[in-house]
Amino acid sequence: MKKRIIGLLLLCLFTLSSTAFAATWVYAMRDDRTYHCDVYIDSDKIEKNDRTIIFWMLVILDRPNGSGEKKIMIKTEATLTLPRNTRDLDLYTYDSDNRQLNHDNSPPKWYQAPPGSLSYGAAEAALRYAK
Repeated sequence: MKKRIIGLLLLCLFTLSSTAFAATWVYAMRDDRTYHCDVYIDSDKIEKNDRTIIFWMLVILDRPNGSGEKKIMIKTEATLTLPRNTRDLDLYTYDSDNRQLNHDNSPPKWYQAPPGSLSYGAAEAALRYAK
């Protein structure tokens, strides 16, 4: 319960940040195997066409990683067909005090997102909210 309250507090603080474009973060998945984090998607900012879906994903790590990153906000594009291919269009990282550490919008490369991966799980969640 305490962990959920802290997570919600962090989420509220994050959404008040000037770079948090998203309006409605919804829980997408939990990863306890690799990154130990909770993943959210912005259900209001999903764009879907006949080939791909574009959405914002918010990753909140249980504790900062080796680079000091606690939160990662990623604009992701994913194919609608399987195997699911994804690419990160825009990426922001933040520390525990919500200070921006990095912004990367370099030309993205496609990569295959295997079932169970963060990108795959977030894309599946985004598809449930796509209009």
